[in-house]
Amino acid sequence: MKAVENKEKESVHREAGSGCAGCAAGQQADSGSGGNRPCGEGTVVGNRYRLLRMIGKGGSARVWLAEDLALQKKWAVKQSRFFDSGMLSEEQQMLAACDIKREAEILKKLSHPMIPGIRDVFEEDGLVYVVMDYVEGITLEKYRKTKGPVPERLVRRWAVELCRVLYYLHTRTPPVIYRDLKPSNIMLTPGGHIRLIDFGIAREYREGKTADTAILGTTGYAAPEQHGRRQSDARCDIYSLGITLWELLTGQPPLEDSGEIRRYSREESGGGISGEMERILRRATSYDSRDRYPDCRRMALDLLESEGRIKEQRKKKQRRILCRLAAGLMAVLFLICTAVYLSVTGHARELQYRNYLDFGAVTGAGEAVVRAEKAVRIHGDREEVYEHLLRYMEERAFGDKESRAFSSFWKTYRESIADQPFYPELLLRIGKLYFYRYRGEDDSLRVRILRSEPYFASAVSCGNAPEAIRKESETYETVCVFCLRYVFDTSLVREPTEKEYRKILEALEGCIGKVDGISGEEAVYSKLTLLAEMGDILNSLRFGMAKAGVSDSRIAKLYRDFLKRVQSLHPTRKKTEAMQEELMENLSVYLENLERAYRNAADE
Repeated sequence: MKAVENKEKESVHREAGSGCAGCAAGQQADSGSGGNRPCGEGTVVGNRYRLLRMIGKGGSARVWLAEDLALQKKWAVKQSRFFDSGMLSEEQQMLAACDIKREAEILKKLSHPMIPGIRDVFEEDGLVYVVMDYVEGITLEKYRKTKGPVPERLVRRWAVELCRVLYYLHTRTPPVIYRDLKPSNIMLTPGGHIRLIDFGIAREYREGKTADTAILGTTGYAAPEQHGRRQSDARCDIYSLGITLWELLTGQPPLEDSGEIRRYSREESGGGISGEMERILRRATSYDSRDRYPDCRRMALDLLESEGRIKEQRKKKQRRILCRLAAGLMAVLFLICTAVYLSVTGHARELQYRNYLDFGAVTGAGEAVVRAEKAVRIHGDREEVYEHLLRYMEERAFGDKESRAFSSFWKTYRESIADQPFYPELLLRIGKLYFYRYRGEDDSLRVRILRSEPYFASAVSCGNAPEAIRKESETYETVCVFCLRYVFDTSLVREPTEKEYRKILEALEGCIGKVDGISGEEAVYSKLTLLAEMGDILNSLRFGMAKAGVSDSRIAKLYRDFLKRVQSLHPTRKKTEAMQEELMENLSVYLENLERAYRNAADE
């Protein structure tokens, strides 16, 4: 990454005009004097700074801990990088000096306790030296590697401090955009305070400019627009701050071992991230910069206010626990009395259980869950309790209210049946319930996949799953993972391979075979919706599959299978009739798009 940044910085300097003219003149003068000697520990530069030890280095500079012989004080001395003639040209060495001078010019204008101050700038033997405050401590990257995930309370305090210093930078005239915020550029002092270091690629925001000179930033931390051609602004730093906070909370860097960008979630922290913090980080790291916080002050206020909301949520949770304990005690008393009664009348106990499973007169999901809970208390290890409740949900509208009621029931009792042989099939059915039938406030395919994927993954990982259940779960899991990784994750820059495309085709072929089995009041609507979304997925992937060399005849056959099933449906409502007609037209267009994409790929 450093090597890439150096090349990109060269492009910056070539277009900087007068900004590097002084560097060029100074470099030519020094090179003519026969200087440019590398220096090491013990060397005195500027007639007063003894270099003690190197404490950091990058592509264009080294940082030394130095002793001021006049003041007997420690400083950090940044030295432009010396290169042997066989490594880099004279021009490239000049650009390294320009980098440091540009950073020093920015730091000279700044005065903030979280930013190292500039004390001296001078040139000696063709090298540029910048003397600045020495920040003692360790980087947050080293802290995270040593300690693991950082508690949310501590991360929130650091986040507020970072928001303050970034807000200071963004409100300068002109604004200063840091552009490389990450744990390795943040120091934690022995006193527990935060300091921002390394302004190597920081820049001043230019009003009216539409693009940066070059693409800079660290992969994984840089905002999506930093990889494009738009000018970096304050919201780029807000994105990087959000990714940095995710890393500290989860203990995982943004790049996985495979080189792919990690999709952070609360689960990666082991439940250590509150819903409030997740909401803040989701907004800060939105792909579209317009959806992020407009400035760091707003983000800091949200962080401070969230702490109060979290405390209030904890109080409510404690009250709910007390209420549940009270209800539990009442239930225990009830069960004791019931047990005494049923020990004498075992037949009555079974009749009561059967009565709870009769959902014929049930008027809503809440009542159905209450009856199922009562049945579980009698025979908690019987499959029919869960089967009756699940069938009730499958045969009726399944929205947000029904989802909340069912999820509450499932979370309460799932562990008690995790070792039962029917558990994997229940997971598969619940996953399909969300995949096909969920119609909440946001019932997009992305949301339904996000809700259903954990159930399919759990079914696949069950050691006691029958082969047929495991294979069907793997089919749905493949579709979900592919969509989340390559269709919905717009920040991903890696294209799928031919093998991955073939795998998603196999999964879609497996899914289409399950469409015929959809039943219930909205079966036609569900089938049309799923077929439409699978068609959209294939259409969106046509260029990538053409480039990867995937067989177009196989894709075309899949489209024809879609069309055959759409034509076989008999909708009874005007809405579903319109959907059927629209889908048949779209599938025909998709086939034409497919042929055009493969012709274009062949021409290339």
